[in-house]
Amino acid sequence: MIRSLTPILLLAAASIYYTDLGAESAFRSLLLPLIALIALALWRVNFFHRRGIRQTIDRGAGPGGAFGDDLGGGDGA
Repeated sequence: MIRSLTPILLLAAASIYYTDLGAESAFRSLLLPLIALIALALWRVNFFHRRGIRQTIDRGAGPGGAFGDDLGGGDGA
């Protein structure tokens, strides 16, 4: 996994370093950094999947909800 992360990080660093938002070329100004960020996001999803880390929220956290309070909001009564 680390061997695949190295080129992604190098691409991201180079694309951010050479980004020129004033350039006429959309490739240098927007597309290359965007591709690097998408590649990094896909790598993270693949990493979590291989490690078996659940990527969902557990809705059954207990009687107080996910944050431990049961205050609601209701009608103010």
